[in-house]
Order: sequence, then structure tokens, then C-alpha cells
Amino acid sequence: MNVIDFVKKAWNNVTSVTIINCWRKTGILPLENEISDNVIENSTNIVEEISNREKNDVNNLINQLSFASPLEAEEYITIDDFQINNEMVTEEEIIASFNPEEEVVESNTMPEVSTKDAVIAFETAFNFLQQGDLEIDYKEFKAFKSLKRKVKLLNNEKLIQPNITSYFNK
Repeated sequence: MNVIDFVKKAWNNVTSVTIINCWRKTGILPLENEISDNVIENSTNIVEEISNREKNDVNNLINQLSFASPLEAEEYITIDDFQINNEMVTEEEIIASFNPEEEVVESNTMPEVSTKDAVIAFETAFNFLQQGDLEIDYKEFKAFKSLKRKVKLLNNEKLIQPNITSYFNK
């Protein structure tokens, strides 16, 4: 799977100028010898404009759905980028994963936090970030929204609908 990600990254680095130069070198197409930089820039701008328009259309469609906090189109497209880990696992780490270690009991145990409290904390932090008092970049904000979404999903998974027999067994 990493190979696909590397190919994707490599392809994203190919510019329209590189493609035009490749076609010039092949001699297959009768391209003009002097394509102005304005023509290249205009075509790049048109492609960007179309891409932005399509992303806006997708975002508008997503916003019409009845999700509490839906992903934006850009987030959905790049969601796998945050899960890539290119670090190699060492032999020691592999062996250690099979050898059970003695549990270390720490005296400073963390208090247990319910998922409901975690959801409330994320909502509060999200509202704070939207005020703009703290400058964070787009990737940090996107990572925060992703964590917030994961906590909400975990909370939803833990919600269990009781059945009628549970009332009589009390």
C-alpha cells in the first residue's frame, strides 16, 4: 500500500510544464516550439478553478446530509494521509510485542474520563479554536476535527439501547 502512496506523491509533483516539455521532446504531436508561459499559467489556473468548483459542489452536497459534523471534501480525499507510518519496526520491537512484560503499577493513576465527558471537552475546545484566539494551521485543525470525530464515534458505539426485559430484571 505504501507504494501507491509514493506514486501518488510523485505524480502530484509533476507540473504541467514538465508534461508539456515531455510532449515536445517526443515529437509525436505538432506542438508549437514556443508555448508562452501565459498559456501554461492560464491552463493551470483553469484546472485549479475547476477543481475548487468541484470541491465546493461536493462540500455543498455533504452539508445537505444530516450529519452532526460531516467531513469536508478535502478531508475525505486526504483522510488516508494521516494514517501513513513509514517507520520500520525493529527486530527488538517485534520480539518485545510477543514477550509479555510485567505490568508496571504507577502511583499516579489517571482519573477515568467517560466518553461523554470527552465529547463535551472536544466540543468546548472546538468552540474555542473557532474563536480564533489561538493561531493554528489547517493541518492541525483538521487533525483536531479528526480526533473529535473519533471520540464521538466511540461515544456512539458505547451507547447501548436497553431492551424491555432489562426494566423487569432490576
